[in-house]
Amino acid sequence: MDILIKTISESGSFRAYVLDSTEIVRTAQEKHNTLSSSTVALGRT
Repeated sequence: MDILIKTISESGSFRAYVLDSTEIVRTAQEKHNTLSSSTVALGRT
């Protein structure tokens, strides 16, 4: 299961986003039949 976490500081001056997209990238690799090295690049962008 992919997870997106969003947070904001109390003053509202700082925001952070963290995404675990392992399943989306794995599904993309299976559907597009890409090499592991190409899929790593997709997961890091």
